[in-house]
Amino acid sequence: MTNADSGLYYVGVFNNNQYLKEVSKYYLRARWNNNGAGVETPMCPFDCFGDSHGTCDADIPNGKSVCTCEVNSYGGEYCQGKVIPFDTDDHLASGIDGVIAPGEWNYIQIDTAFFSDATKDGLRVIFSYQGNGHPLLIVKYNDYPSYENADDILSSSRNMRSPTEYHIPADIMSRSGVYYIGILNINYYVHDGFSYNIVINAGKSSSTKLPNFISVSLVMIFSLFVCMLIALAKRIVQNRQLARMRALRAAQIAANPELAFTFGGAGNRRIEPFRGTPQNVISRIPIVTFRDAGDGPKLDDCDYSCAVCLDEFVNGDRLRQLTLCGHQFHTACLDEWLGQHDNCPLCRAPVVGEEGGGGAEDSGNHRQQQQNVELTSVFRPTNDENTNNDDRNDNSSPYSVV
Repeated sequence: MTNADSGLYYVGVFNNNQYLKEVSKYYLRARWNNNGAGVETPMCPFDCFGDSHGTCDADIPNGKSVCTCEVNSYGGEYCQGKVIPFDTDDHLASGIDGVIAPGEWNYIQIDTAFFSDATKDGLRVIFSYQGNGHPLLIVKYNDYPSYENADDILSSSRNMRSPTEYHIPADIMSRSGVYYIGILNINYYVHDGFSYNIVINAGKSSSTKLPNFISVSLVMIFSLFVCMLIALAKRIVQNRQLARMRALRAAQIAANPELAFTFGGAGNRRIEPFRGTPQNVISRIPIVTFRDAGDGPKLDDCDYSCAVCLDEFVNGDRLRQLTLCGHQFHTACLDEWLGQHDNCPLCRAPVVGEEGGGGAEDSGNHRQQQQNVELTSVFRPTNDENTNNDDRNDNSSPYSVV
């Protein structure tokens, strides 16, 4: 190019991927002629950030141009960062302060000889900043760090809290020598500078990182699963204990119907009186059959339903009739009631009088005699009230009696 104006130029390199489909390596070298004097001056990327940072030198044998940085002042491939040694007691007490413009670097130089325990416990770094810039913190041993060669990335988040404590572990600090902590103001999302303060001490981190959301969720799910297993195991054990208690209770009642075996609230055994009606007493209650004599007006004081299940009696129902009060109930209903009680479900009259019932043989004969007794529904008489009582057994009688 001749008569080129001063400014920024771009050189595009394109692999057209048509005739040869291979990866191509290239090197681009640029030089410029100083005022037509015939002397070519090599050009370096970013012009080594100006003469105050470094100079661009030609590497003639390799055909490359490199930046030579001001010693102990600037560093990096293109002399882009200011080098700041961390080597005084004031640095240990109050840290290092600095200001970084967008796209610029600062390199904090650390010698392990200044931190006696760094190789054993690592380094504790406390970083705080003010401004709208975007800080990046990375670490490299014996070289200026970049994204490509960093040994550790302390933070790259745009939402960094200030101050924030970081820990460079001992496995990274295990080698003696010089380390660099690179601080970059990323000139991408935001384009503003920031001021910072960095304090470095040997030792382990004093802060504990909070577990992330996935870890907390997994712990909660695992804890819930363990609680469910414990509850299930407890229920199984309780059901088995209850089954053994019921079996023991049934055996106790079978051996002595007058007593029931139960457990106290504390698990202690105790014997309580049986509150139901013994089976041998229930078996002596007469069984009758309900027969409907036909249509007709019913007596007002007669109830034709079971007081236990509240269902009306129908023709052919087998009923038990209590001997003392005369009330009738479905056989199954009364048997279930008397399993837990010893009185009439309707009037609470006792099932057996104080004189008690007969013997087992008498009760068997009595029960056999009662199997053929029929209980007929009662109707109000419609003929003359002086009808002979002997005629009541005739089927042509206008009413039937129990």
